[in-house]
Amino acid sequence: MNNRKILRVIVLGAGASCSYCESPTGLRPPLAREIIPTFHKLDISTNRYVLVGHIINYVRDTRGILPHEFASWDEDLETFFSEIDEEVAKYAERIKGEEKLDSKTFYKYSLAVGAYNQLIFLFASIFNEIQNGPISIPYMLLASELNQNDVVITFNWDTLFDRALAASGKWSPSNGYCIRPEAVFDDEWKSPDDLDDVDNSPVYIKLHGSTNWLSPYHSIDLSSGGKYTMSKYGISKLFVFVKATKPYETYEDRYWGSYEPYSYCYYPPNLPIIRDDIEEGRVGIRIVSAIDLPSHGKCVIGGKGVFSMPLIVPPVRNKQYTRYGKIFSTLWSLAKHSIGRCKHLFIIGYSFPRTDIAARQMFKEGLQNNTSLEKITIINPYPENIEEMFLNEFNIAPPKLEIRKEKFEVPYGHQGSIL
Repeated sequence: MNNRKILRVIVLGAGASCSYCESPTGLRPPLAREIIPTFHKLDISTNRYVLVGHIINYVRDTRGILPHEFASWDEDLETFFSEIDEEVAKYAERIKGEEKLDSKTFYKYSLAVGAYNQLIFLFASIFNEIQNGPISIPYMLLASELNQNDVVITFNWDTLFDRALAASGKWSPSNGYCIRPEAVFDDEWKSPDDLDDVDNSPVYIKLHGSTNWLSPYHSIDLSSGGKYTMSKYGISKLFVFVKATKPYETYEDRYWGSYEPYSYCYYPPNLPIIRDDIEEGRVGIRIVSAIDLPSHGKCVIGGKGVFSMPLIVPPVRNKQYTRYGKIFSTLWSLAKHSIGRCKHLFIIGYSFPRTDIAARQMFKEGLQNNTSLEKITIINPYPENIEEMFLNEFNIAPPKLEIRKEKFEVPYGHQGSIL
């Protein structure tokens, strides 16, 4: 990429994906305040295997909102998730300091950890349900316009644009994410070397991960306060899900049907790596209880499957990019390099949320070093704050700014460029 001539950089935010109106669910990808109300409009909200109990209990204990009122709760999830993240860090540090927590404090600690993990899966599941439909028309048109001199940077977790790019024939998940995957799931786990690469494709950079990126299940060890993972080997490696047209091995065999490419049910496939979280000479035992349905309870002895979870960076103030080794440092470096060399920068549906502190800094540094920049186009129905930021914080001369106060949609009878 360093030797490529970069003409255009297209930055995609949540507002761009909100243009998707083809979902069989009748819903669009939600913004921060819409996530929980959107969840309750989806069929997965009645599926007992979609886990939200810790989230509901945390909201009850900290907001006084009873479980039957949870469906209408519309707090900004970026603020909420940041609070939980900071709670987990606070209690983990106390455990690391060998402080013994009383039962009431330990309950708060374990509840925050559980809510954090369930939010990761819930976010991915909501987007998987909504994007499980026809290819996005605006994204398909955008993909058709791109060439090897274009760079697309997205802060979105959804795979709407991934699917449009793949359908265009100009891009492959085996080499299209700027990070070579360890393995790719295409009805079974395959080496990326066994899949076709696409040469001279547009550069696609996902700065906050993706719902189809997977890592070994990992969490906070409640007893030590340290990080727990089922495989130290896999936490810094990228595993990519493309499609499944037949059942796959997953947690408790909870596969429930095929989805469109780049989407899956709540439980992603187990990873093709060795489980190493159990000490040599010991046997792992997992007990699953179900008080309401005792027949669903089970005890698993010696299980070897490495469960997976979505590899996404959640919307918290202190984003842990280094948790996944060099994956995100590599991507952020490429993004800043691209912003610093492009001639035309497009900002589509990205509003620079308060929790994206690193993004503001990246744009500021990249634009300061860009001597080739000719134009910045902002496409957003509410562009005022973004325009002010580019003028005053990023020191962009007004003649270089083009403001298009509109949504990223395809008008009836549209012909020509989507950009």
